[in-house]
Amino acid sequence: MCGRRGSEEAQDIPSNLADQLSTIDHLYPQLRIDFVAVKGTFTPQVIEAVSRRYKIPKNYMFIGTPGDHFPHRIEDLGGVRLIL
Repeated sequence: MCGRRGSEEAQDIPSNLADQLSTIDHLYPQLRIDFVAVKGTFTPQVIEAVSRRYKIPKNYMFIGTPGDHFPHRIEDLGGVRLIL
């Protein structure tokens, strides 16, 4: 689910993501952020599976702004929050 077009390659995870999460962790120590990389195509069904597996409500999840070719409507993602 990494990358803009749903690539399944680990190298498509932004190399600076860990540093960015570390910065957020330092700025907001009371906030807990868990990064979970899931190999596969980003779909509403995957969001549902992650929600069930980790027992996290979908409205506690965040996604980056999808590109122009994202095949799903945001409303179909079950309440995940969009980071603009």
